[in-house]
Amino acid sequence: MTAGSWRVRRTCVTRGRLDVVCANAGIGGVVQGTWTMTDSEWEEMIAVDLTGVWKTVKAAVPAMVQAGARS
Repeated sequence: MTAGSWRVRRTCVTRGRLDVVCANAGIGGVVQGTWTMTDSEWEEMIAVDLTGVWKTVKAAVPAMVQAGARS
């Protein structure tokens, strides 16, 4: 079980259902042009900003659909 799915399950057990998820992410650091970033810096930014949000939504949506969410 992932950390995200554990949190969703815990919310559903303690609160009864999950109605909304706010998947917000951002990585701090030096502001720079993407052309000056190293591969490692780019991969870390993508992991946080995109993959982290996707994993949050992926964990939350099944519980929201089960609770009746449709859009």
